[in-house]
Amino acid sequence: MAAQQQRDRAAGYLPVGKVGLISSATGDYRDLALVAQGLVELGVAIGISSLRMDRMPEVLVDCMVRSGVRSCTVAPEAGSERLRQLIRKEMTEDVILTGAEMLLAKGMRDLKLYSMIGLPTETDADLQELLALVWKIWSLMKKYGRARGTLGTLTLSVNPFVPKPATPLQWCAMAPPRVIKAKLHTLRQAIRHESHIRLKHENLKHDYLEAILARGDRRLRDFLLETHRQGGDWPRAARRLGFDVEAFVCTELSQQASLPWDFLASERQMQRLHREHDRALALPVLAGP
Repeated sequence: MAAQQQRDRAAGYLPVGKVGLISSATGDYRDLALVAQGLVELGVAIGISSLRMDRMPEVLVDCMVRSGVRSCTVAPEAGSERLRQLIRKEMTEDVILTGAEMLLAKGMRDLKLYSMIGLPTETDADLQELLALVWKIWSLMKKYGRARGTLGTLTLSVNPFVPKPATPLQWCAMAPPRVIKAKLHTLRQAIRHESHIRLKHENLKHDYLEAILARGDRRLRDFLLETHRQGGDWPRAARRLGFDVEAFVCTELSQQASLPWDFLASERQMQRLHREHDRALALPVLAGP
């Protein structure tokens, strides 16, 4: 890297000031801390898309702070420990809180928490566990913020669960829009009096279009063509065709259903998907208060 920097300078190129380390699972790269440390030692600042609390080496956090990073996205993934087990992101609340405190102690000011809502078997109790976690992290942020003389911002970023092809939850239904809106309302009302906590979510239209495409097969031909004719206005296209979007994406599929992408998986892979699906849905559901 140092040699490349010298060649770039000799060629008259502007020096690289910052490098983004971006991946769908950045923390899974085993040499992430080593790469980050090498970049920082060369005077290159780093930016990281998001981190899992259980895969966050201290040296990596040090590198981020040395780069001037004061905001970090971390991913509890789901509202409760039970739901994290359901999606195989088995982090305990203690691990999440320990990770958050390390970030704050090292000098992070703002935190963004990413979580899915509307997962299969999710109850109000799971949502309340998410809120309880938010308040515990906010308590830590106030503790370190007051010591520094400035409070940061805690952003709760949530998106609905979308059943994706070739995953153990591909047969599951997506929660209907009214259910997702009710969950968002619950979250929004809970934090409404705290100006330093923000709720962020994408446009729900985009989430349901993603679900349509994820579950789609040849039957979507007319829908896609009509959407094009309507200038991308897919809800209008669906209405013109009488296409019931909610029935299409918010209905649980039989595990015996033939799915368009099944031919890509071996028999062994399909057996694993069925086994993982059954394991996930067998987890006991949290009772409400």
